[in-house]
Amino acid sequence: SLLCRIIISIKKQPVILSVALFFGFLGMNYFASLYAETSNQIYNLTSQVLVGSMFYIIGFVFKRTLLSMKNLYIPIISIAIIFTMKNFGVLGGLLMSWSKYPQGFLFHTVSSLLCICTILAITNAAAIQDHKLKLLALIGSKSKIIMSYHLLIFTIIDIGFYKLGIYNMKNASYLNHYSTPMYWFVYIITGIASPIIISIALDFIKNININPLWTKKQPRI
Repeated sequence: SLLCRIIISIKKQPVILSVALFFGFLGMNYFASLYAETSNQIYNLTSQVLVGSMFYIIGFVFKRTLLSMKNLYIPIISIAIIFTMKNFGVLGGLLMSWSKYPQGFLFHTVSSLLCICTILAITNAAAIQDHKLKLLALIGSKSKIIMSYHLLIFTIIDIGFYKLGIYNMKNASYLNHYSTPMYWFVYIITGIASPIIISIALDFIKNININPLWTKKQPRI
């Protein structure tokens, strides 16, 4: 955050954008490689900071454009490009937590920005609809707690399947879970619903009147 504060104070947006792309290139192609070779967490952290800063700054530069995207042709075109990249073998999963960018800076950056544009175009279009999408609005408002705890929820579900005798916990990891054609939906629904329910319960507790329930009501004068 401190690094980005300094960069976005520059007045010329082309300069800001150039710095952001340079950060991303260093993070994905240089420090990620150093981390892969040495397993030194300093390189992993540096890669994370640089790549995260790139997206932070790009979001700052194009904020107005991104928040005004409502044309549903944008996600259609973006998804078509993403599938084309997949068919050509240049699309691969990135793992920012462990600085893994096997497809390199260009393809990971392009595919990530296409996904960002897709999500924002759909959510911006949904936000202006006449009818209220209350469930989606609730999920959106709780996205931080969902992202913080969904992996924990997945692990708890794995333990449940283990207790039922249908899953070996030795196969579980932060990305590998007992997701099958029959049970995949359990992870999605529970991973979203559980953090929301916990958050709502905590909000309810915080808003309870601080007066003890056993306090006698004072007679009105």
